[in-house]
Amino acid sequence: MSSGEQRRALIDVIYAFLSNRGKEEESKGRNVILAIDEPEVSQDLTHCFEQFERLEKLSNVLGNQVLVTTHWYGVLPVIENGTLLHLADTEESNYEGKFSIFDFYNYLDNQEYFPDEIKLKSVYDLAISLSAYIRKESSKHLILCEGGTDKRYLETFLNVEKVRVLPVGGVNNVRNLYNLLVMPLKIDKRANSVKRVLCLTDTDPNLTDSTDFGKDPSGKIQLKRIQINHESNKVDLVSFDSYNPSMVYTVTRIEDVLIPKIYKKVIELIIDKYRGEYQDILFDEYEFIETSFFTNLRGETKFLFCKSHKASEGKNNLVSFIESKKSEISYLYVEEFNTSLSKEVIQPPPVFESLNDFFKEDVLKKLTPTTEMSVGVVN
Repeated sequence: MSSGEQRRALIDVIYAFLSNRGKEEESKGRNVILAIDEPEVSQDLTHCFEQFERLEKLSNVLGNQVLVTTHWYGVLPVIENGTLLHLADTEESNYEGKFSIFDFYNYLDNQEYFPDEIKLKSVYDLAISLSAYIRKESSKHLILCEGGTDKRYLETFLNVEKVRVLPVGGVNNVRNLYNLLVMPLKIDKRANSVKRVLCLTDTDPNLTDSTDFGKDPSGKIQLKRIQINHESNKVDLVSFDSYNPSMVYTVTRIEDVLIPKIYKKVIELIIDKYRGEYQDILFDEYEFIETSFFTNLRGETKFLFCKSHKASEGKNNLVSFIESKKSEISYLYVEEFNTSLSKEVIQPPPVFESLNDFFKEDVLKKLTPTTEMSVGVVN
């Protein structure tokens, strides 16, 4: 066996032992520490994604402590929970010594603080690994979304056994990864994805042309943006091929298509928490309408009602305040979602109907008031 095959076989044996051992109970302490030096050594890049996914399962599912050193930057968006210690070549770091510390869950949201080699190599390494993954993975569809908040909201209803959601750190990375995934299909049309891949972005105010991007002949890999359709009270997944600079479109973010009743309560909690720090905002002059179809705060909205002319003039300040608490709101939303689910049946908002249509099957969880949610919540 080659050194790469030996390393894969060793990890297979370790995985078999630890998975048969069962889940470590966190209350009793994690008794097993698995430390591996460079699991990717001598591996074909097509196997790296799968290799690290198994190691992640040993930690997040089976409860073992896993320590890994690696030079493969493609692992960074793949691992969902954990801590990254980056060893720099110089002393220029935010922390003592040469180490910088990042959270794995959505590390790309902090990419402006990264060394150049991470920003460059992670995208290309991940694209190569994902190309192999989508050709082999037969059990899960894939969504590449902009950030960790998108992932939290999407996973409230999506069945993670059917769809893997991967935040890649912004609209540009979503578009670039899409282009890198479909580019090989121009040369080899046999390299099709087994499952469907949705590269999903918001509809931003600075919408740009992507008609020069490549296309997957099979249609399984697509780049779409979410957009509120006020006429039908639905959320459309719009192709970038339909870009027309003269066409009217609705700026739409994932926060605009949530459950109004829950989002309303979460915003009220955030306002109460920070009321004393933002005394220039007339919080009491606004009313959030939980009977609205959508939760959009900007533009044409039936979710936010301004009670006075002065409140209307200061609306942008209120919206900016709420958007500045974006990450905290997403955690609170999941927590409130779980609380509501324990009491009542919750119907998925329209955006999830559109996702079902895209994947051509029911990819949503079967939720009942007694279902335990798998989405993590940070207190």
